[in-house]
Amino acid sequence: MNIIRPSNAYGPGQQLHRVIPRAVLCAFSGRKLPLQGGGVARKSYIHTDDLSRAIFLISEKAPGGKIYNAGPKESVAIRTLVEKIAEKTGVAFHDLAEVVPDRIGQDAQYLLDSSLIAAELGWQPKTGLDEGISDVVEWVRKHLDFLKQQPAEFIFRA
Repeated sequence: MNIIRPSNAYGPGQQLHRVIPRAVLCAFSGRKLPLQGGGVARKSYIHTDDLSRAIFLISEKAPGGKIYNAGPKESVAIRTLVEKIAEKTGVAFHDLAEVVPDRIGQDAQYLLDSSLIAAELGWQPKTGLDEGISDVVEWVRKHLDFLKQQPAEFIFRA
């Protein structure tokens, strides 16, 4: 058995209450995204394609009994992430986000050391954040009518 500890996974079809699809849906539906603590917390994100490759490599090539982290080498401030989404959706940042108090227990930074999976299995993320966000934007755009019909508490839960 092996264990994989990925960064925050994102991609088309992701749960709508997560920050990336939620921000995109807010942009397309005219809702304000509550930006907790002003978005200063830094997180790392891994596209589902990269996570799938990591899982496959671990299951096919890794010796048993290992723990692998999988994520990018850099983190991004949540505010920067939302600014990228605003740009890609053509919505002004101040029209998309509303600063609200920070979440209790919010991590200041979330970043993993993925050097073991890189050294042993040759894994590196291939999908950059800009490209990955574009994937989610296109997915939301394609399914917007359906997504807008989802109950608000499903999308905007805390």
